[in-house]
Amino acid sequence: MEERKERRLRIKWTPNVNKKFNEAIRRLGEKATAIPILEYMNVPQLTRKQVENRLQQYRDRMT
Repeated sequence: MEERKERRLRIKWTPNVNKKFNEAIRRLGEKATAIPILEYMNVPQLTRKQVENRLQQYRDRMT
């Protein structure tokens, strides 16, 4: 029996979502983790994993 994983909807990082992400980083600090950022952003259907990926991209660009 094959298990199926429920696929999450892809979230398009619109300028508005990106603005919320950047604002969360400014408010919470450079060392912020995904969960507080996700809670601050309050974007429906956005997952912790998606924020983690974006945060990694952000940190890679900053180095």
